[in-house]
Amino acid sequence: MLVTKPKLLLLDEPYSNLDLIHTHILKSVIHELGEAYGITSLLVSHDPDDVLSWADHLIVLRDGQLVQQGTPAEVYSKPADIYAAGLLGDYQLFPPDKAKSLR
Repeated sequence: MLVTKPKLLLLDEPYSNLDLIHTHILKSVIHELGEAYGITSLLVSHDPDDVLSWADHLIVLRDGQLVQQGTPAEVYSKPADIYAAGLLGDYQLFPPDKAKSLR
């Protein structure tokens, strides 16, 4: 339970030291609190499992610079560059000549 009802909840790697069971419990609690009280959550993570199924909007930063933003599906399916692709999971890199033929 929260002592107050904040408008914004800032979470910096909240699951990094938790086992899988407690991670799922905390994700559920954060989601339920957000829904019940209209709380917006800003979550920082390097783990795609923490954000892809949970976020409404993703922002990918590298060295403080914006690389890409969009819905999880948009960012996952059309990463802006190799950095964004690598953050979200395994990827296949095609040579430029092969990539043109796939379009």
